[in-house]
Order: sequence, then C-alpha cells, then structure tokens
Amino acid sequence: MSEVVSESHVCYHCGTVTRRVVKYAEKDFCCDGCRSVYALLEQNDLCQYYDLSDTPAGNQAMGLGFASKEQAHKFAFLDNRDIVQRLYIFQSADECRINFYLPQVHCSSCVYLLENLHKLVDGVKAAELQFSKKTLTVSFDPALKSPREIAQFLAGIGYEPYFSLSDLRTDGSAEKGRLVGGESKQRLYRLGVAGFCFGNIMLLSFPEYFEWGSEDLDGLKSYFTLLNLMLIVPVMLYSAQEFYQLAWGGLKKRYLTIDLPIVLAMLITLGRSVYEVANHLGPGYFDSLSGIVFFMLLGRYLQDKTYQRISFDRDYTSYFPLSASVWKEGRAISLPLTEVQQGDELIIHNQELIPVDARLAYGEAHIDYSFVTGESKPVSVKAGDWLYAGGRQLAGSIRVIAEKSMSQGYLVSLWNKSKQKSDDVKAGVENNYVHRASQWFTVALFLVAISAAIYWTVMDPTKVWTAVTSVLIVACPCALLLSVTFTHGHLLTLLAKNGLYVRGAAALESWRKTTVAIFDKTGTLTHSGKPKITFEGRALDSSVWDAIGALASESVHPYARRVGQWLDRPKVPIVGVRNFVGSGVEGLVDGVEYRLGHRGFVGLSEGYSVSEAGSLVTPAIEAGATGLAQGSSEIWVAVGKEVVGRFVLVSAYREGLKPMLSHWQLVGDVFVLSGDNARERGVLETILPAGATMYFQQKPHEKQAFVASQQANGNNVMMVGDGLNDAGALMEAGFGIAVSEDMGYFSPGCDAILMGDSLPKLHALWRMVKRGKRVIWWSFAVSIAYNVVGLSFAVRGDLNPMIAAILMPVSSISIVLYTWLATQWGGFREGLKG
Repeated sequence: MSEVVSESHVCYHCGTVTRRVVKYAEKDFCCDGCRSVYALLEQNDLCQYYDLSDTPAGNQAMGLGFASKEQAHKFAFLDNRDIVQRLYIFQSADECRINFYLPQVHCSSCVYLLENLHKLVDGVKAAELQFSKKTLTVSFDPALKSPREIAQFLAGIGYEPYFSLSDLRTDGSAEKGRLVGGESKQRLYRLGVAGFCFGNIMLLSFPEYFEWGSEDLDGLKSYFTLLNLMLIVPVMLYSAQEFYQLAWGGLKKRYLTIDLPIVLAMLITLGRSVYEVANHLGPGYFDSLSGIVFFMLLGRYLQDKTYQRISFDRDYTSYFPLSASVWKEGRAISLPLTEVQQGDELIIHNQELIPVDARLAYGEAHIDYSFVTGESKPVSVKAGDWLYAGGRQLAGSIRVIAEKSMSQGYLVSLWNKSKQKSDDVKAGVENNYVHRASQWFTVALFLVAISAAIYWTVMDPTKVWTAVTSVLIVACPCALLLSVTFTHGHLLTLLAKNGLYVRGAAALESWRKTTVAIFDKTGTLTHSGKPKITFEGRALDSSVWDAIGALASESVHPYARRVGQWLDRPKVPIVGVRNFVGSGVEGLVDGVEYRLGHRGFVGLSEGYSVSEAGSLVTPAIEAGATGLAQGSSEIWVAVGKEVVGRFVLVSAYREGLKPMLSHWQLVGDVFVLSGDNARERGVLETILPAGATMYFQQKPHEKQAFVASQQANGNNVMMVGDGLNDAGALMEAGFGIAVSEDMGYFSPGCDAILMGDSLPKLHALWRMVKRGKRVIWWSFAVSIAYNVVGLSFAVRGDLNPMIAAILMPVSSISIVLYTWLATQWGGFREGLKG
C-alpha cells in the first residue's frame, strides 16, 4: 500500500530528493517505479543490494517497475529473427547467450543486482557482468524467455540496454574488436608464462650468483642448468612472439624498429647460453633473457590496461539504431537498417533518430540536429521537406519516405570523406624520436662489436666470440624500450586518473607538437543539455507551479522539457495538451488554460502590460521583454489570459575555461568553430583570450575543411569537440579529443576521450605530456650509463656471468622505478591527481 504526501524526502532506492514521496514498507520512494523495484527485490530476498551503497540506484534512470510503452516499442526489433541471430554469441535448442550493453552500470550494487538476474526473471539461467565494459552476458532458455522480454525487464529496473548498428557489422569490425580483446588476453597469458619462468630461473640460479655449496651442490648445478634451459623454451617460443612479429613487420616495410635489435640480442643471448651449457662452459644467461622478456611484456600490458575499455574507433554505425519501423502491406514491420531502401515508408516515433536521408510525408516534424550540425535550436520541417540522418524527432510520430539508403546518406558520406589515420603510420611518424634513438644505438652497438672483434682477432682470437656476444648481450637496447614503454604506461595511467583517456602512446607525440587549438562550442565549452534556468515574474502558489511543471513535461521542445525537469513538480492530471511546433504548448489543469512558449504565443506583444492584481509587475519582466541577455533563450508563461512571467535559459559554460583557453593562446592560435548561431558571441568574447577567432553556423564538412586547411599550412591541430558533427574534424586533426560526459557512451572516433569536468585541466594535462618526453630522454641517459659500464667489461672478453645477471635486471628495475617516480612528481607539479 502506498500514499502520496507533499513533504520533501530522499528516495530510499535512488537517492533523489523530491517533494513527492510514495510510502511503502515504512520507506520513502520518489515514484511508483522505485517502489516497484524495491518490492521486486524484497520478494526475491535481494535487498542486500541496498547494503552495498547508500544510494545504489543514484545517477541512473532506475525507477520503472515495468517497461513503459515507449521502451517496449524500442525493443520490437528483437522479435526479428534475422537481427537476433546476429546478436547471439551462442545458440542451441535449450540455451542462448546474448550481450547487453548497459551504460547505467556504475557501482557494486549494479553488479550484485544484475548477476542475480536469474532470480528475478524466469528462464534466465545465468548473468555475468563485465564491469569495465558495462556489458552483461545473459544465458537463457529461448523456450521460456525472449531477448525482447529480457531487454524490457532490464529497462524496467533502470538498466535500459543500448544497441547500435555497429553490433550487426559484417565487415569484420566486430570480429576485429573481439580480436583486440583477445590479443590483450593473450598478452596476459604470455606475461604470466614469462613471469613464472623468470622467477623460477632466478631461484635456480642463486648457487651460480654466489658460488654456494659443496661438491654435492655442484652436482646439482647441472640439473638446475638443464631446468633453466627447459624453462627458457616457452619464454622464447611463446612469450616473445610479439617481438618477432613486430621486428619482421618492420623489415617488410624496410624500417628499422627498436624491436629488431632486441630480437637479435635475444637470439644471440640464447645461442651463447645454449653453447655454454652444451659445452659445460657455464650456466648461460637464461635469467637475464627471461627477465628482459618479462619486463618488456609487463610495460606493454600496463599500457593496454589503461585504455582497453575505451572505444576510439567508432564510426556512424555506433550511433544508429539496429532497425527501422517500415510500413509495408498495411502494417509496421521491423527491418534491419541495412535493408532499408529508397522509397520505403518509415515510421519515426518521438525521440527516435532518423536513420536515413528522407522527405517528410506525414506529421509534424520538430527535429533536433544538435548531434549532426551542432545547432542546439530545434528545426521545424514541413511535409515534403528533407530530413537528414542523425536528426532526432521531438514532436510525436511522423512518417517519412526514404530518399537514400543508409550507406548513401549525408552523414555517411561525410564520414567516408574523413581521413582515417592509420595506427602503424602514426607509430612510425609520431614515435620517430624513439626509433631514431634506437637506430643510432644499434649502429653504435654494431660498431663497438665490430671493433672488439677486430681487436681480439689480432690480440687473442680465442676471445673474439666471447667479446662479440658479450657486447650484444650486455648492450641490449631493451632498456631503451623499457624507458619508452613504462614512461608512456605511467603517463597514460596518470592522464586517465585525471579524466583523459588517450588512444595509445603513439598519439602523444602529435599532441606535444600542437600549434593550433580549435574548440567546438555546444557540448564542449558548454555543459551538454544543462542550461542555467531562472524564473522572472510574479509569485505563484504551489498548485500553479505543479500545473506549469506538468505542462512543461508534455512539451516536445527540449528547452521546455528541461524547465519541467528543473521544476521537479509532482505529476498532476492535464488534459487537452496541444503542441504547436515552433511556438509553444498549451493544456488544461482543473479547467484553467496554461500556455508555455514564445512571446507571441502567450499573447505578449508590444504595448502589452503584464499585470499582477491589476498593477504592473516587477520591472525585471518589463526590462526582460525587450532586453534579453545575449546568449539566452526565454519561455513565457500564461495562466488563463494573464502572462505571469518567463523562464530564462542561459547556456551553462564550464567553469575554469578562461585560464585554460588563455594558456592555449600562448601555444598558438585559438579558434572556436560552432554549428550554432552567433547569439552567444558576446558571452564567448568574455571567456576567450584576445585574438581568438570565432566562426558560427559551421556545417560538419566546413569544420573538417577548416581543420584540413590548417594542417595543410604546416600547423599541427588539436581539435576538441563532442558530437558526431565533429567526427570528420576530429579525425582530420593531428590530435582529436572527444569531450564526453560518459566515457563509454556516444563519443565519435578520436585520439582521446576527455571527461567534460576535466576540460579546464586540458592545459595541465598537455604540459604533463611534454614532461613525459623529458622523462624518456633522462631514462635514456640512465640506460646509456648502464651500457657504458656493461660494455667496459664486455669488450675485454672476460665478462663474469654474475655481473651480467645482476646488471641487466637491476637496470630494468631502475628504469621502471625512475619512470614512475618522475611521472608522479611531474603530475604533482602540475596539480594533477596521481
């Protein structure tokens, strides 16, 4: 049993503070949905969910005890056999498995609830959540439950699954993604094998290090050596595979990478060790060899872990739905989007994305193109006018006639014209200073080896082999690779802790060279969908505010709906709601007409007096009627025939922008490219540094062309944007940063993903990357000093195995420690979280 009261309370389920509260089991809930979810958990003895966090369902859309009609319609495509077949990861007569991407997952309570899904839904056998990827794998009996029913249940308890067209890719992209994850797992396996062998070889080599023991122990040394030989085999054949592949790839491209001398040194070390063991000349260098492989793999694995959960290569298919509702033979059917053809009649429901370029056939279209063009103001479209893929319908259901297939649309053509930067090209260009250093090191190493060979050929030919192999073993360029790998690994981790997730180390060098900084406005410099709202007008009683809030929530205009969310009033019955696209919305509450919209819609015109009890209202409204602040929007309110005030919505710019933007002016030119109109020029002029240039009403292809022209002029461009409209410019730039409020959700292809709250720290993050290069050069100096010491022993031809065994691991460990300490200190100096 529940009742509604009017006092302010905190919802027991989601933590929302609300004036409307639903009582159940002596607990407060903000809505019937949250109460229903609690009741469901209580019935299944799963209330431990609430013990794992104070408000486990906070910050997400939990609260519906069942899927709404809109949600139920969303998942109609899961009844399409062809679509579902391609979504299954396993299928048999009595069990199927499917993955659901759940963006709302955020805490341990989510893990607990979702992995107990089998207790909540009949037919579900098991559920496993990959927390970092927010992916739920569900095993279920297809005879008892369908994917659509599972999806609707998840949506009903607040975890609405997100599907996109990329889930159905047949060009190998999905498989490539699985291979990337599989490659990371294979590297972990190789690392484990190398670590196991390294530890045991070190343990078995202790008698050799310190020459312990007696004659009995000396007899065991040969067995220890054989065990070491056995242990090095999996290290060389399995763990070191990727070094062979990278070295061979460089040779095929006629490019000397740092992996080639490493592989050469490893093979020579192995050959020398086997030779010594076979001829009873010594124990070899198995400990040093396995240690180097282990440390190099460890550094690369740490880099992988830093950004493996981020998707940087998204294309347009990541934003489009799996299917479309097509009107055929007198009924609506769900077809895969790839099968929609020119001439098909599509039904686009409220808040749905337009999947193809089309013409409006029937209905009132009010389209939000902000994610395509950057223009935040919705566009009204008449019958017969064009609608472009990527726009979102805001005014109920419409019917459109497809004019192009998905692959021929404007958005896709824009994407296909983008310059997709290849990772291997970037690695060769952007990391060239590392390869140049390794090339010079390799040349110097061979010169030393040749010189030692010539010298000992004349002085003592018996020492030639020993001297040459010792030089190549001791002076292995592994320390150089460790310097780069661990510095970049620590740097990427530090950046990630501060909200910047970079594609990989190869992209950092391009960012270091930035000479031009370009910023998008909407969703980048401003908070996405979070305008600052104030009300100017007469005092209103609670019932009037309830009615205004209810009417605002019924509007199709996004600004009015944000007003409804801002008011957060109890839901009251409202009838006769009519939306006038581009003008406003009206409705009746308790027989009184309420109107929200622009000045003319509510009856406010020149000379019209706004009254309060027969007298003029506060001057704020009269002044506001003719003096709206630049960059603001207004929604007027009328109750009956009386205008009572207006809501003023101002774009909410992120805090801390001015010092950040001023820093980038010291680096080079600063530009703002906005798809919006110029109404906020005055506001931007107060934020941007003097000399910054602003361009408004920029189409996606114009943004891309501008970035390309800057690059062609010899500049290295950093482009910071957020929407799909910025995707071409992001990929065209030397370094593209996608600003996102959720790192796993809706970010275009880019070099890095920046959390919105971290944008004011962008200049500090860039300076930290500059510091990273200095750390690498200093670690190079440390490794060179080590090589000088080692070579001083090697060229004499009498290198002691103990010295080699100690010098190489100590060098590796010192490099790892130095790079970590230097990176942490640099982050501290820049005021970043370590």
